[in-house]
Amino acid sequence: MNRLIKKFASEQSGFTLIEILVATTVFVLASMMFMGIFATVSNTTLQVEGNRLAQQDSRYAIEMIAREVRNGCNFEIEDGGADGQVLKYNSGTCDLSTDPVVWEIYSKKINNDGEEYFVLYKKQEGATIDGTQLTSDEVAIKNINFQVIQPANEYPIVEVAMEVYRQGFKKVQDATTTTLTTRVTSRVRG
Repeated sequence: MNRLIKKFASEQSGFTLIEILVATTVFVLASMMFMGIFATVSNTTLQVEGNRLAQQDSRYAIEMIAREVRNGCNFEIEDGGADGQVLKYNSGTCDLSTDPVVWEIYSKKINNDGEEYFVLYKKQEGATIDGTQLTSDEVAIKNINFQVIQPANEYPIVEVAMEVYRQGFKKVQDATTTTLTTRVTSRVRG
């Protein structure tokens, strides 16, 4: 029995310094690799979510414009200067012998912390205050263009093209810009 105790007492157990250093190095490298993958996945998730939300808000704005176009007539586009184009149209009655109500869909340039973008509004012509905001404050419009196509003896068509991104997501690895284009036909002949 004494001999067995002496045998176990004389043997050294545990890890050598080299083994501990190798294990620590492998653990640190694996941790760094997983953290890099996690950071990439997180940034990609934020970009995708920002693009999804921008598209959702933009689709809402385009649907609001489409409703106005379907029920409007006498479309014309004016240059709004630095704020971009203004789409003017009559809504309700399109009988020009009466005094029709003229509406405007326009963009307004916003400067937020050095970043310039547009917000979309709708108002009656001549109103001095901003009208109804068609896009949320989180959506930044880089560019918006209107085009009126008036085929002979047919209903007018309005084309709307918007480049948008989600506010707050632009700084995350330069979130991509989404371009939406749609053509809407008026139900009323002008």
